[in-house]
This record gives sequence, C-alpha cells and structure tokens, in this order.
Amino acid sequence: MRALLEEVLLLQREWSSKSTPAMERRGKLVRQAAPAWLRSRLVGRFGRALAANGSDGSGSKSAVPWFRVFDPALAPRATKGWYVVYLFAAGGGRVFLSLNQGTRLPGALNPRPDEEIKERVAWAHRTIGHATTIDRPFTWHINLDSRGRDLGRSYELGNVLAVEYSQGAVPDEPILARDLDIFLNLLNTLYEAEDHQGAVERIEDPPELLDAAHAVAIGTGSLTQQQRGQGFHQSAADRRAIEMRAMAVAEELFRSRGWQYHDVHSTESCDFICIDEGGKEISVEVKGTTSHGEAILITRAELELHQRMHPDNALVVVHSIELDRTGNQPVATGGRVRFAHPWSIIDSAVVPLAYKVDLIQTSEGMLLDLDAFRHTHE
Repeated sequence: MRALLEEVLLLQREWSSKSTPAMERRGKLVRQAAPAWLRSRLVGRFGRALAANGSDGSGSKSAVPWFRVFDPALAPRATKGWYVVYLFAAGGGRVFLSLNQGTRLPGALNPRPDEEIKERVAWAHRTIGHATTIDRPFTWHINLDSRGRDLGRSYELGNVLAVEYSQGAVPDEPILARDLDIFLNLLNTLYEAEDHQGAVERIEDPPELLDAAHAVAIGTGSLTQQQRGQGFHQSAADRRAIEMRAMAVAEELFRSRGWQYHDVHSTESCDFICIDEGGKEISVEVKGTTSHGEAILITRAELELHQRMHPDNALVVVHSIELDRTGNQPVATGGRVRFAHPWSIIDSAVVPLAYKVDLIQTSEGMLLDLDAFRHTHE
C-alpha cells in the first residue's frame, strides 16, 4: 500500500480531466489495486459485510480521487452514510486517511446544509471521544486543495478525523495497517451508535429490488400467508413502461455522444451494442427506476457478461422516472441519467438476494428421498 499511495501522489501532479496514460494508470490503482488491498484486511471484521471501492471520476477524471471502506447497507454510495476513505489532495503532495460521511440528504441528490453537516461531525466527535488516545498525529480538518470544487469541499466539511501522509514520507506497511485498523474501529463505533439510537439513514431500496426480494422470500418459504398476500410494488405493466422509458432516454444519450447503437435486449444479456466515437464496440446495460437510483438489480447472466466485457462496457441508469397510473396503461416520463463507461462491477457493491444450493454436492449428512424410501420398504 505504501508504494501505491506514493505512486498516486506522483500521478496527481499530472492530473487531467481526460483519459491520459497517467490518469489511466491512476484509475487502475484507485479502482482496482487499492480496494483489493483493503478487502484483504476486512475478513471477519465486526461481523459486518464491509466492502471496499474507489473512484477517479465518472466520465471526466476527478481532481480528488478516493478509495474507501463501508457497509453497503449503511453507506451504499460515497454521498451517503459513514465510511473510512483515503482522499488525495488535488495538487498532490498529501493523502488523508479520513473518517468521513456522505453529504447528501437521504434519498435525494440535494446537499445537506453546511450547519447540518457540522452537527453530524460534532455528534461523531462525541461518539468517538476516545479517538484522542491515538498515538499518531491526527487532525480534525483536511485541506484537499479543492479550488472551489463542490466535491472536494464536501469531503473537507464531512471529515470527522484524519491522518495525513505526505508525499515521500508515507509510512511503512505495518503503520498503514495499524492506522486503518484504528479508523475501522472508529467507523464501527459510529455504526453501532446509530444502530442503538435508531438513527441509521437506510436508503430506501428501489421498488424493483423490493419486489425481487419479495419473490425470493416467497420462493424460499420465509413469508407467512398474510405476508405473501401483501403483493408487489410494481405490476408487469409498470415495469414495462419504466423499461421502455429508460431505453428511450439511453438512445438519446447515445445520439448526443455520437454513438451508433443497436437494441439487443431481446437476444443478448445486455441491452445495447454500441460503437463509440473511437470505433470501439461497447456492451451497454440499461436500468430504469422510479427511485433515486442508489441500487439496481442485475441477473447472473448480466453480471457475468459485464465482468467479462470490462472495460468495453457501460451502464446507463435512468432514475427518478415518473410513473402515471391514472389511465388504462401506466405511462413513464422524465428521468435523470447516471452513466458509467467503463462500468466495473468489481468497484460496485454486489449483494446477493439468495443463493442456489446444489443438494447433490452436500458434504455432510444424508438427503433421503422419502417417496423412494417408502416405495422400497413397503
């Protein structure tokens, strides 16, 4: 990790919003190598399913790249919940290990008021009061040279506690590992405090995800008869209207980027095959939702295809679609776009709704076919 941090700090000097060789290298370090190192240190921590990911910008390259550790249920995006994050100053020179937070309102795209962010930081300071026992220099404030950029400023406002590493003086692996352990313990303290106080900001899952979970629960027999009868959030007609709206918005996006596109959703495990402005073939997944697009549902076939096709793939999420059910058929309009190209599912938090258990491969005990048993012994 020491060598990785030092290399990213050097690459920060060559920052560009375009995909230059230096920025491509920085992206691989931030989105792949660093999260892999973090995941190696998360096994069995606190009984939580902690995850790790990183970002160097969606589309244009960010001046402040980061990678973080988080609970997918409590901080599914960097704009939501509490997490531990490595933040690189825009001008290079330093990186901060920070206990930080999302600064967007729950279920919305609007930023929290500054005073509310400060109140949350003060609550976190009270909750982790024992943080002052850390025997390394730490700071309550960070400076990311954000230069007026809203994203960098939000990280500065949201910081609870941080340790600064300077270029050329990043400590050795044991110290880096120890610092991370300290901050993960502090993060767990915040999670437990919110659990105890009932103040956890759980992001409302999109209707299609709730419906899928409901169907799985029916299939596994984990619902009562009354719960089964509570029904689904969306009808087949609703889902079809939302899907068609998302596909139409995606086509508008492709045309605006000068991409050629071909709709293959009825025959392939993706929705479009596109030719980008450079002549490269791209497999594109399109998802539509009436929610704010914090999570999407993908099939196993879609997962495997996009893992295989990366980086020649893309994701289009059309969220905040409005659904009008007043007529004979639902009508979907509006929608806002989130676009990732390429789309690395490795960098996303993939949470299975259910597992297939192959009974033939059961390693202990014996599965007895009662019908066959009775027939044999009668």
